Amino acid sequence: MNNRKLKLALTVALMNAGNSNLIQAIKELVSGFKEAGAFLGQQLIRKNLLNMDTENQRYAIRFENCTVDVELIANRHNRNQYIRGFQIR
Repeated sequence: MNNRKLKLALTVALMNAGNSNLIQAIKELVSGFKEAGAFLGQQLIRKNLLNMDTENQRYAIRFENCTVDVELIANRHNRNQYIRGFQIR
């Protein structure tokens, strides 16, 4: 699988995406790559409260041939999400 191509496409898509429902945007984009395989599921790995309004969340989005680990900052009141980082393994 061409991780470099997938990482570049995911970076550009996330830069152009809005700031809500980023997990769904990642699932749709990675599902478009044949090399990634079918979507198997997602799991919330960790959730830490940063302050009264925001929390740090880490998700593992699993596909047949890869897993995308995503760390994001989420505003609990207006549901905005901001990607802190991601890794493809």
